[in-house]
Formats: sequence, structure tokens, C-alpha cells
Amino acid sequence: MLNSDRSSAEAFTGTPHQTTTRDSAAYKCIGKYVSLKRKQSGRVPRPPNAFILFRSETQPKLVEKHKGTGKSSRDFSAMVGQMWREESPETRKRFSEMAAERLAQHRSRYPKY
Repeated sequence: MLNSDRSSAEAFTGTPHQTTTRDSAAYKCIGKYVSLKRKQSGRVPRPPNAFILFRSETQPKLVEKHKGTGKSSRDFSAMVGQMWREESPETRKRFSEMAAERLAQHRSRYPKY
């Protein structure tokens, strides 16, 4: 059977796709497979923008501060998003400048991106 004759779940797992919910084993298996394939394919990562840099600096501090409170990553995402919207223009500018530096590094590392 050709890959084009199979559903996407069959192509990744080799088994017929039975459910499409996020809780299903097939969904989780497909997600892990795709993630692994991306890492192995040598795919070039996107350069981080100002918010992503802010988040990578802020979220670990929040997780440590709220450890044991039962907050989910969704809760932390909402908190970081709210903090970003409330940040001063100076702070946002600092992260924008960091993102510009990272973009320049990315362009020199991956000139054909």
C-alpha cells in the first residue's frame, strides 16, 4: 500500500486511525513521531521573537514561585501573556533589541533560511 493510500495516522503509526481526540494514544504517538522527525530532519528552527524571549526568561521564575499550587502550563501561559501586555515600553524595547540580535545571529548561522 502506498503512503498516499493511507490516512495520516496509519502513515505514522502503521495502525488505522480510530479517534482524533487529544487524549487518544494515536494522537500522542503521532505528535511524538512528528516532533522526533523534525529534530532528525535537520529542520532550521525559527528565530525567537521578543515575546518568546520574554517568556523564556519569565516563565521559569513563575513556575518556581507557584510550585505546588497546581497551576498548569496553560495558567502560566496566561500569566506570562498578561505580564507581557502590562510591561513598560522600555522593557518591551529591550526584548525587541534582544530579538533583533538573535535574528542577526540566526541569519549568519542559516543564510539560506
